[in-house]
Amino acid sequence: MLKLDYTLDDLVGLCLEKIYERNIKNQFVRLQDFVAKFQDKLDDILGGELFLIYKGFLIRLADNELAKQYAIADPIGAKIHRNLVAYLKNSPKLKLIKDYRGCVVSLKNGDSDEYLEKFPIELLEKEMLNRLNHRNTNTPYLMDILHSIFVEHKIYRTSVPLIDLVQIFKKIQSYEIVVETDYPVFDCDGLTQYDIDRIRADVELIIKQKLIFTYYYQGKLNLEEVQAFIKAFGDMFHDLCSNFEQCESLYKYLKTYLPIDENQYEIKYKSKMEYLKKIAIEEFKKHLMKEL
Repeated sequence: MLKLDYTLDDLVGLCLEKIYERNIKNQFVRLQDFVAKFQDKLDDILGGELFLIYKGFLIRLADNELAKQYAIADPIGAKIHRNLVAYLKNSPKLKLIKDYRGCVVSLKNGDSDEYLEKFPIELLEKEMLNRLNHRNTNTPYLMDILHSIFVEHKIYRTSVPLIDLVQIFKKIQSYEIVVETDYPVFDCDGLTQYDIDRIRADVELIIKQKLIFTYYYQGKLNLEEVQAFIKAFGDMFHDLCSNFEQCESLYKYLKTYLPIDENQYEIKYKSKMEYLKKIAIEEFKKHLMKEL
């Protein structure tokens, strides 16, 4: 098992630091975001209910902090974990649920089989290895194997804790793990709107600086073009942070603010837009690796 050099006191300290984090206006942004989600006024909520809500808020923060420590201690496992969560959001056969065991992968349309013995992890790993085509170890292929094993077995539960599945995948997949792109690139579960807005603002600033110093000051774009680029990327970041899915084409974003046709875009602007988008995506990934 993975061990973290991390005490309960460390976790409490980090959570308190997050809760009482202030913005440039000296406001407790996380607490304000927490209170703003209530449908009723704070004074109208019963003490017991408020305690349970606040407890859930603290648990969420603690889970996020532990996830960050896990990512630092086991970066390969953390990447596999994110790939699996991203895949399961759109899987037609398998789903991710939470119960007393934590996050669990199970059949999407299967009947309850909690009365059965849990699937031995060693046996599940052996079954997956026996069916494996070693030339193909990507996530969708391995999850199809897992689904077929669940469907065929009748004596064990058709579910497995996510953390156990991650360890099986670590043994199967190459250590050159990448985030796969057949499904959403970003997994922002656990981040508050404040976190997302802060990441977006940081990336927007990087792109603005790149546009001004690399393109405007060197005469590659005029002021009108730079302003159009900034607005186009602002729209793209808004869509990205709202949907966490593939955005509109870059041409569609730019033509909203610059009177150009597709031919003009291909000749003069496409390479610049794609280069800046690549930088932006990498910056988003860097920030999310720190946050998640």
